Amino acid sequence: MIAVAAGVVAGALAGLLSGPSSEELAAERRARERIEERIEHLEEGLEKQTRELAAARAEIEQWKRRVDAGATVTTDGEAEPAPSLHDRPTIGREPAPKEGSIEALAAAFSRLASGGFLAVQGPLGAETVEQMRALGAEGLAFLIGELSSEDDERRFAAAAIAERLADPALIEPLATAALEDEAFIVRRMASHALALMGNEAAGDALVEVLAAETRDAGVRLNAWYGLATLGRPEAVDRFGELLDGSGGEITADFVVDTALKIEDPRLYPALRAAYDHSAVTDGLRIAILRTLARDEKGAWREFIQAVAADEKTPAAVREVARTLAG
Repeated sequence: MIAVAAGVVAGALAGLLSGPSSEELAAERRARERIEERIEHLEEGLEKQTRELAAARAEIEQWKRRVDAGATVTTDGEAEPAPSLHDRPTIGREPAPKEGSIEALAAAFSRLASGGFLAVQGPLGAETVEQMRALGAEGLAFLIGELSSEDDERRFAAAAIAERLADPALIEPLATAALEDEAFIVRRMASHALALMGNEAAGDALVEVLAAETRDAGVRLNAWYGLATLGRPEAVDRFGELLDGSGGEITADFVVDTALKIEDPRLYPALRAAYDHSAVTDGLRIAILRTLARDEKGAWREFIQAVAADEKTPAAVREVARTLAG
C-alpha cells in the first residue's frame, strides 16, 4: 500500500513538474474566450440598462416638478408643501396628454432630451418632429423656448430637432445659441443645424458665427462648411484662417477632407494653398492633386507638373502627380 501511495504521489508530482498538456492549454484558452465573450455581453446589457435607468430618473424628476408646482398657499400666507408621491397614489394613473396637443409634445420632448443624441436620431426624434410640424407656429414657439432652457440636454435636443425641421424661423435663435451658449455641445449642434439648412439667411448668420467664434474649432468648421455649401465667397476667403486654427480634435487633414467632399471648383484656390500647409499630410496632398486635376479648364496642370518634377516631393506624391500630368 505504501508503495502504491508513493507511486501515486510521484506521478502527481511528475504531472505538476511537466506542466499542463497542449489539450489542457487549448481548453483553458477556449474557456477564457467564452468568459470574455460573456463579460462583453454583460457589459452591453449593463450599458442599455444604464440608459433606461437615466430615462426613468428623468421621468421621475418630471413628476416631482409637477408635484412641487401643485403646492398651495394657506390663509395666513404661508406656502403649504405639496403632497409627496406617496400621498398622491393616483398621480401615476393620470390620463395621458391628448394626442396632437402641446402637452403631448412637451411630454415627448422631455423623453427625447433625457435620451441624448441617440434618442434624437431614433423613432422618438422623428415622432417629435412630426408633432411639431403638426402644431405649426405653436410647435415652433415651443422649440424656440427650449433653445433657451436652463438645461443643457434640453437645449441640445432642441438644436438637434431644429436641424431636422430646417424652418427659417429658427435661424435667429439658432444663431444666438451658436454664438452665446456656454455649452460647447449646444453651440456645435446649433451651428451644424444652421450649416445644413441651405438657406441664404442662414448663411448670413454663419458669417457672423465664423467671425465671432474663438473658443471652438468645431463650431468654426460647421459654420465654414455651411458657407461653402452655399457657395459663399467667405468660405474661400476664410479657409486659410480655418486651416491655421486647426488642432486638437479638428485637425488640418479633417478641414481639408471636409473641403474636398464639397467638390466645388470655387474652393480650388483654397485647396491649392492648403497643399503647402505644414500640417497637411501626404495622403491629403495626393487627394488635393486629384481634385485639382478634375478642373475642366486645366488651370492647375502646370502646378501638378511642377510637383511631379520636384525631387524634394515624397516619392508617392510625385508618382501620383506624374500620372495626373501625363
